[in-house]
Amino acid sequence: MADENKSMSEQLGIDDVLVPPSAEWAAAPFASGFSLRTVIGAFFIGFVMLPGLIYMGLVVGTNIGGGAQWVTVLLFLELARRSYQKVSRQELMIINHMASTLTGMAGGIMLSGGVFASLIWQQYLKQSEAFRSFNLTNQMPHWFSPPVAVLQDRTFFMQAWVPAIAVAVLGMILYRVQFFGLGYLVFRVTSDVERLPFPMARVGAEGTTALAEAGEDRKESWRWSVFSTMAIAGAVWGAIYMGIPSLSSVLFGVRTSLIPIPFLDLTKYTESFMPSAAMAVGFDLGLVLVAFVIPWRVIVGGAVTCLLCQVILPPFLYRAGIHRQWQPGFGALDTQIANGLDLWMSVGIGGAISIAVTGIWLAVKGSRKSSRSGGGGYDWKALIRPPAGRGDFPLAVAVFLFLLAGAGFVMLVHGIVNLGWLGGLPKPRSEWFPLWVLWFFALLWTPVNSYINAKLAGIGGQTVSIPFVREGSFVLSGYRHPDIWMAPIPLHDFSYAATLYKQLELTRVKFSSLVKVEIVSLIVLTIAGLFYWSYIWRLGPVPSDDYPFAREMWPFMAKNAALWTSALGEGNNQVLSAIRPGIVFGSAGIFMALFAVLSGAGIPLAYYFGAVGGVGQFPYIAVTLLAGLFLRFAVARRLGADKLRRYAPVMMTGFAAGFGIAGLLVVGIVLLKSAITALVY
Repeated sequence: MADENKSMSEQLGIDDVLVPPSAEWAAAPFASGFSLRTVIGAFFIGFVMLPGLIYMGLVVGTNIGGGAQWVTVLLFLELARRSYQKVSRQELMIINHMASTLTGMAGGIMLSGGVFASLIWQQYLKQSEAFRSFNLTNQMPHWFSPPVAVLQDRTFFMQAWVPAIAVAVLGMILYRVQFFGLGYLVFRVTSDVERLPFPMARVGAEGTTALAEAGEDRKESWRWSVFSTMAIAGAVWGAIYMGIPSLSSVLFGVRTSLIPIPFLDLTKYTESFMPSAAMAVGFDLGLVLVAFVIPWRVIVGGAVTCLLCQVILPPFLYRAGIHRQWQPGFGALDTQIANGLDLWMSVGIGGAISIAVTGIWLAVKGSRKSSRSGGGGYDWKALIRPPAGRGDFPLAVAVFLFLLAGAGFVMLVHGIVNLGWLGGLPKPRSEWFPLWVLWFFALLWTPVNSYINAKLAGIGGQTVSIPFVREGSFVLSGYRHPDIWMAPIPLHDFSYAATLYKQLELTRVKFSSLVKVEIVSLIVLTIAGLFYWSYIWRLGPVPSDDYPFAREMWPFMAKNAALWTSALGEGNNQVLSAIRPGIVFGSAGIFMALFAVLSGAGIPLAYYFGAVGGVGQFPYIAVTLLAGLFLRFAVARRLGADKLRRYAPVMMTGFAAGFGIAGLLVVGIVLLKSAITALVY
């Protein structure tokens, strides 16, 4: 049996990423990160950076990930230095968070600008060819988007827009309230009680510290040396990876790629002897560096199940008649989607269920050991004794905010869908959307899902997503009106909030700063989004020929949305038939048995958590992470394991910043060339 005296990190097998902060860092007092400089930073991001990101999303659909926020932070830091202003680590952390919030892009539509970006997408959906062909245009309520005749004026400054704007703003406010309540609760459990390391939180914390030390002109800082070196490497890689294909296409009319983006698809070359196997190789150096900060056992466990499920077993399952939807000629992505509908989607759902069950079991087990000194168990008393000076608020307040926001979501959806508030049509009670579904999502599913993913993020920096929960619940509810598909359903995952709170703790930022900066960011994003989207929309329809990415991709995404929104769409039957209860619960049992075997044998449980996450992972990601792991071991032998633990988060952050700078420069050249061409012709 496993040694009961082992610490929880040793039992989980995540001790390889536990990097204790330096004595100076750990002893530093908590301080507020909210100041006049951070307010100025919010306006700088909202009114200087946002319009470029909006245009970038429409024209090229480019998302440079975390690099965008680091570019913004670097620009603001340089402006502060030129003005002889000193920016503290706490302020930089808050500015970094604001940049992430204000420059974030919405899903596949790749739009920045908060609620008004969403409203632009909604007006397009309502008058799209896909919605017209499914007879959905006239069934969309006014709280989703005004009538088509109103949309021709292309302005938000009309009374007809009030219902849609009100629902969007109320939904955003309720979401932020629930973020503060539930996000804080899952952080307290996973960080303070379970003491998970949150490796990706350390990436942001170390990067912020490196920039803060650079701002203090501490040239001897190893963090800044590592950060700047990797930033150069990231910029060079970005120039090769993105710059050559983008600039060659714009400047010379011929797209030249030295490296396949995002992967080299080999499926069509191997289908003759490995049918239905998704064969692909990736070349993303960013993923290689991710392998430096994730517990190596998580990577191994994920790679094993990924390659088993997506490469090794599929040929046998195809010949056995289990993989029926795959056809010769499919690429890697189409192959994985087809195989998922046949089998692996249900297996992945079962794995997520096992994470929930075993997570609760670990919490109970840890609580039994918490009373033993040196036992390494969970310390539930930490819930009522947070670190002094951290700016924690009472747990009762967090619970109240969570319940308040959950009830608010239920009332809002019930009002606009069932009762006809804000331009909807009231329905007879027999046709109401079931309230118990809304309460289930708001008060049970969201907290459980948030805890599951917060635990996974705390262990290995990864999360899992149970697919089609929202869609399946709508179809099975018996509700027959399409408006529910557009409602702000309280189905969320706040695991990222736990990572954010951990970053604040590591950078010694008082939690009270987050409340203030979220209010400022919400106001700035709403005002800036309204201003810039109103201006861009007045210039011409969105999408149009002026915005190539939106012109090409939005119709495809609108068709997918129409398939789900239409209650009679064949896509619903296909997806629902892919979820098989027998396989779901059978795979959950297999994963829990694996957990029991590893736990009983004293083998680190990180293998198990990685194995669950690897079921639906793309093979090229697993292969790239494995390559990064081999490189990590090689560097550790030369540099030393302890030193690499401290270097790795800073290396990854610097690389992302350099890659982001290269991306913005490339996009700037592309947009400049497009503008010159438009003027000439």
